[in-house]
Amino acid sequence: MRLDILGLVPAMDIATAQDLPMSVTGGWAKVDFATGESETSMSNTVNLPVNAPSTDNLIHAAPTLATGLQYLYC
Repeated sequence: MRLDILGLVPAMDIATAQDLPMSVTGGWAKVDFATGESETSMSNTVNLPVNAPSTDNLIHAAPTLATGLQYLYC
């Protein structure tokens, strides 16, 4: 799966010290509240210079848990 963060311009949208790069990592969790089971998979980390014109993609595999609610976060 690929997670796109559309329209993110680090220089305008992220508060960071001057000229320091930023890193973005995403997660995909699946939680079954009935059974108490959960699983999370993490994406690759994308390093962006603060003056980057746009985002890159986060790519990771889906959790294998058969049931439950899904949550995407970064």
